Amino acid sequence: MESIGEKLRSRRIEEGYSLDQVCRDTNIAKSYLEALEQEDFAAFPGEPYLIGFLRNYSDYLGLDVNEMISLYKNFKIQEQPVPMDELLVKQGPSPVLFVLLGVFVIAAAVLGVLFFPRLKTSSSSNVEPAVVQETVKEAPVAADESVFLFSDEIIEQRFNTGTRIELPDLGPDYSITLVAADEEVLLSLSGEEASLKLGEERRLDLNGDGRDDLNLLIRDIDPAAGTVVLRLDKAVTGPQQASVNTEDIPVGTAQIASRTLSPRVIYRASSPEVITLTAAFRGNCLLRYEYDDEPRQERFFQRDEVLRLSFSNTLKVWASNGGAVQGRIKGEDVSLGRSGQVVARLLKWRITDGQYELVLYPLY
Repeated sequence: MESIGEKLRSRRIEEGYSLDQVCRDTNIAKSYLEALEQEDFAAFPGEPYLIGFLRNYSDYLGLDVNEMISLYKNFKIQEQPVPMDELLVKQGPSPVLFVLLGVFVIAAAVLGVLFFPRLKTSSSSNVEPAVVQETVKEAPVAADESVFLFSDEIIEQRFNTGTRIELPDLGPDYSITLVAADEEVLLSLSGEEASLKLGEERRLDLNGDGRDDLNLLIRDIDPAAGTVVLRLDKAVTGPQQASVNTEDIPVGTAQIASRTLSPRVIYRASSPEVITLTAAFRGNCLLRYEYDDEPRQERFFQRDEVLRLSFSNTLKVWASNGGAVQGRIKGEDVSLGRSGQVVARLLKWRITDGQYELVLYPLY
């Protein structure tokens, strides 16, 4: 059987990615990436986590996700031992056994005819009726919901329905509970219910002090398994930063230096023009967009679909899977992000030395 770990490792080396880089881009812990490449499947806390990480890692490397998951399931089947009794040759009963059994039945019948009437008469007056006692089984006590202590700065992980995520930094009164996972995810945020869709992102002020405690993103929903992949990020702790108040960069700022991206000039012209962005989808992606003064729109796109957006001044785009979108403007490729990465971008005209430039900004 083809090696899962070898396919992952060889593709990563072929693309020139280090494990540290993959860890940063996919938010999968380096130890789990190493476990996948070494096929150390026992290192994962459960199969839903393993399959979720395998799906995201394979998609990031451009491998066929369904093929990789099928390889894992075939590996699991082959690893299961065959019961010993199925390996032994079963022999039929010996004819001597049937002869002895027949003799025993005949002897028992003769003894029953001779002695049963006498035993029935003598025992009927001496034996008290038996008291039948019913054993009542106590109902099983329901297990407490699982508790996950979120003490890291950033984590992306698959959680089961019923999991309560506690935040030690805030105290025992503040937590997030995954109530249900269907078309939307139902959460209990310190007692208050909230419903979020796939790809939806929300900043949470759980203790009500006017400061955002963390950023929550719904990365994936598996209604059949009752699991959800959540990305939790404490890097937003503190008052929400206002946008930089300049004419050409109204995009906010990153609070972590490593996340800072530079604006990119896509096109130059002597005067502003109507621009068309052609977005071809290479995978599933939830896309939100708004342009000029038009209201925001949202749609889920699948592989091989194409979207064309024309704007004259500004275009804002939010994508749940940046690597699934291949954009083109004036013959120039416009990449929104890596596979599995949630991204937000702004396209806007600006003036530099009397010349108009169409610039792609990161949104934070």
